[in-house]
Amino acid sequence: MQTFGSGLRTHPHFHLLVTDGAFFPNDGGFYQMGLWDTAALTEKIRASLGQSFVARGILRQETAKVLL
Repeated sequence: MQTFGSGLRTHPHFHLLVTDGAFFPNDGGFYQMGLWDTAALTEKIRASLGQSFVARGILRQETAKVLL
């Protein structure tokens, strides 16, 4: 998680590397997984992180809902 932008103002955000397939060790072939539903994946990650922060006492439930 990166917490500051170039202006050194608080700007929490994540950088993710997401694979779109896998290499097979036996022949080196590549299996492509297909396209991601980026919007749905983004919403699931946001909701999961919000609930994780609530569970750890970092955010209140009300704040997590507002951030969504």
